[in-house]
Amino acid sequence: MMMFGKVVHWLCFVAIAGTKGQQQFFTREPSDVAATQGGKVVLPCQVQNKGGVLQWTRDGFGLGQNRSLPGFPRMSMVGSDSARDWDLEISPVQLEDEAVYQCQVTSARGTMPPIRSATARLIVLIPSGPPGITNGPSLTMTEGIEDNLRCEAEGGKPAAQLEWRVDGVKIKNIQTETEKMPGSVTFKTISNLKLVPTKADDGVSVSCFISTTGESSSVELSVMFKPDVKISHDKTIIAEGDTVVFNCDSSAKPDNVLYTWIVDDEEIVHSTGQENLVIEKISRQHNNAWVKCLAKNSVGEGQDKEQIKVYYKPRILTHPRSVTANEGNTVQLECSAQGNPTPAISWYKVNSTELVGTGQQLSIYLDDSSAGLYYCSAHSAKFPSAVISHKARVTISRGPVITSAQKQEARVSGGQAMVRCKADTSALEATVEWRFKEEKIISGDKYLIENIVNEQHFESILTIFEAEEDDFGHYLCTIENALGRDSKDILVSVYFEGVFNDLLLLQIFLGTAGLLTCILSVFAVKKFCHSLQHSFGSVPQIIEDEADYRSDMYRDKVLREIIENNKETKVMSQRTDQHPFVQEDNDASPGHVLHAINMDYAAFYGNHHLSNNMAGDDSDDDEPEQRTFSSHPYLIT
Repeated sequence: MMMFGKVVHWLCFVAIAGTKGQQQFFTREPSDVAATQGGKVVLPCQVQNKGGVLQWTRDGFGLGQNRSLPGFPRMSMVGSDSARDWDLEISPVQLEDEAVYQCQVTSARGTMPPIRSATARLIVLIPSGPPGITNGPSLTMTEGIEDNLRCEAEGGKPAAQLEWRVDGVKIKNIQTETEKMPGSVTFKTISNLKLVPTKADDGVSVSCFISTTGESSSVELSVMFKPDVKISHDKTIIAEGDTVVFNCDSSAKPDNVLYTWIVDDEEIVHSTGQENLVIEKISRQHNNAWVKCLAKNSVGEGQDKEQIKVYYKPRILTHPRSVTANEGNTVQLECSAQGNPTPAISWYKVNSTELVGTGQQLSIYLDDSSAGLYYCSAHSAKFPSAVISHKARVTISRGPVITSAQKQEARVSGGQAMVRCKADTSALEATVEWRFKEEKIISGDKYLIENIVNEQHFESILTIFEAEEDDFGHYLCTIENALGRDSKDILVSVYFEGVFNDLLLLQIFLGTAGLLTCILSVFAVKKFCHSLQHSFGSVPQIIEDEADYRSDMYRDKVLREIIENNKETKVMSQRTDQHPFVQEDNDASPGHVLHAINMDYAAFYGNHHLSNNMAGDDSDDDEPEQRTFSSHPYLIT
């Protein structure tokens, strides 16, 4: 572009020269310019084919034709080409140099007319004094409260342009006022910065500067602010029973802080310097509670709050209740549990590990296979052990079944006796009727009937006042519900607490008498047998039995006793393998053993055939008597 401009300029010059011949003309002319006081300024003027005399004028007055411009020591005409360059240089520039300048050339030889350049206004700039923030090098402000920062710069021409920067960031749209200094051409600039500081502005530098010169003035902000609060605690997970320490971290200026701890709108601590709150053995009641810390200083109050999450084991809130219904109906069992995290509910049947359902409700189709005991289990992922509910009985509605004992012993205390009639009524409403000696019993002065219902169990208690002997006997208990009835005849006997009645004395007397009789009988028999032994000697008697053999032990014992008591008789006994005293043809002949027995003794004890006097008669018998021997002979001594 520069090369193209030079080419155009040269073409224009050639054209002008061609049209004007040797006419003088300006190839460069001055223009308006501003210069700083004390600086240097050059106003250009270049003439081609100069023939006349050249001079500069200031506000229409000539400065002189000599290049050194005598009389104006700060001015001269300069240029690298003494024939063409007639630039006006002013140095140092002063305020009085501000004027309108023009380069003029007079006519020459009558053929070159005079020429004048364009006028140029020189504006002398006077730098302003350094800016200053009137609030001082340090400014104390309060958070949230607007304050004004004032910056002034005076003595400038033109008026200084002031700008603001906060922490290095330029602030735009700042209103600035200027006023002329009295008796001077200079001005005073005033700029106000309205600032609402925050905590973040504490320690920040605010500067005011002149955009043309870069001179600036700064002030450091000291911001007073209320506590900035943050709550924390020492647990990652809070479980029931833990001791939790809450910490209230606060940043405040000034730092003299009063702390207040509030848990669910209840004030706990109110003191200076109490930054911690300790909750010992935190409970499930604290779950979802809000813990709030208030921190207050002279500026204001700051706060922070946190909602507590307390994990705790499941607990059964609603236990399932026993239910009864007709077969084929569907019944509902309900179980609810509380825990954090929310527990899962499972249903089981007693004596079975099979899962029968989940959730708060369990639907059961009622038949013989589904009737029984059920319970629910509540468990959560945070706690390994489950919580078990009470058992609930699911039964089919049936008529009552009386389960009381048919014989009862009524304990009489204070003249009162009680008879109980228990039944399984399938949890249906039941009625009871008592009868004694076929007469219906009604509650009154003599009797009191009390009924106790516990789920499907029904118990009726009959109380007899001023009980006597005639009040005991057979009582008829009848229990009826919507599905049937059942009766039981209960025999009631008496038992007096603390005293013995006549019947009891009689029983004790008869029992004692019977025991004494037995003892005396034993001694009498023993004495009688002892007498017989001394009178007749020891006689073994073999009792016949239907057994096929006798043991070797008893057989040898009998043999030894016979030999000892009858020394004059020798018994030669031949033993067989299984029945040494019995012949193979089962003859009744007593053999050698019978011959060894004293015949008179045998006759005395009832067998007259064994008497010595009657021995001959036995030999004449044609057929021997069939006998068998007992395996357990009884010996009378």
